[in-house]
Order: sequence, then C-alpha cells, then structure tokens
Amino acid sequence: MKRYLAAFLLIIMFTQTQAKKLKGYVIYNNQEKVEVLMTVPFIKFTDNPDYLKMQTEIHCLQNNKSIVVHPENALEISFTQDDQQIRMLSVENDLQLPGKKTERVFLKLEIDGEIKLFRSYEVSSTPGMYNSPTGLTTGRNSRIYDRYVLQRNGGPLTRLEGSSFKKDAVEFFQGCPDLMTRIEEKELKKDDLKQIVREFNSTCAGATKKIE
Repeated sequence: MKRYLAAFLLIIMFTQTQAKKLKGYVIYNNQEKVEVLMTVPFIKFTDNPDYLKMQTEIHCLQNNKSIVVHPENALEISFTQDDQQIRMLSVENDLQLPGKKTERVFLKLEIDGEIKLFRSYEVSSTPGMYNSPTGLTTGRNSRIYDRYVLQRNGGPLTRLEGSSFKKDAVEFFQGCPDLMTRIEEKELKKDDLKQIVREFNSTCAGATKKIE
C-alpha cells in the first residue's frame, strides 16, 4: 500500500507546474502595448513553459497590480526567456482546442507572415487500471503534446496532417506553383512544414488563393 501511495504522489509531483516572473508585454484589443511582469507557468523540473495553461489565460503584474489577461481582451502576449522572445497571438478557437471553453485562444507563434505557423498544445491521457487488493487505480498517465496549426491571411485555423497532407497542403498553398509542384512530387513532405511556410512567405506572399 505504501509503495503505491508513494508512486501516486510522485506522479502528482512530476505533473505539477511551477511559475517564473518574466518580463514581457501585452497588446490589448485597442492596440495599446503595455509592459508587464508575467507569471509564466513552467512544467515542474523542466525549463519548458506550460503553453497549454497559457492558451486560455496569463497572470501578469501591470503597474504593480495583479491582473489576468484572456485571449478575448488582448491581441498578443509576449515574454522573453533566455534571450528568446516568445509570442502568443489571440486567434479564434476554430479547432475547439482543449482547456477552458473559450471563443479565442492564445497560440504560440513559430513563424510570422502572410501564413502564420503556430503550435497548439493538448493533453493525452491513458486510463489507469484498478487494483482490487489495494483499492487503488495505478498506471494512469497524462502527457502534453504539441501540433502545428496554420493560418492564412487571418482566416480559419488549419491543420495539415496525416495521409491527406499532400492533397490538403496543395490546396492550402495555392498561388505558389513551384511550391505546390514540389509538394505534389513529394519533394516536400509534412516534416518540412516549417520550410514550406518560410518559402511561401518569402516568395509567394500576396498570391491569390483560388476560391472554390
């Protein structure tokens, strides 16, 4: 019994988060940019911010006053970690991303441009098994994983994944013939998504997407 209890407490301890105060800014819906001190949650025992928690809110100190910023009342939040600027933009929650049910979410920006590449964060849980002699459920596990999300010209959020990647990517990157051909010929694949977005933004920005 003690062994199972210790294991259970250890799981809880490793999945809890801790927070750090980091300098950053908020851009509100009225375009006002305000410097703040952000309380950034981190996954315990790591240097990784808990972006899943920040998708729906972030606690800040603004003018010596504690506030909570939500994606409904801000365009962007940003903070600096290890000399790297992290930006999270407020977007409509088209994909019904998990967490608190909100119409908008903050998503971590990976690449800016006409086509924006974001990372969304979700939780995957595996059920535990009930142990009748001890009366405990053991083996339950949760992990946070990330997925790429794209947005073109402020349009709906889009995922390009799985077996339909080639077909969906050719449609999404319409207006950039060379890029479309390289995707069709499988020269560029889903693992090359960052490269594809960068090339589109540098060579085909302003291209017209065909409307079906």
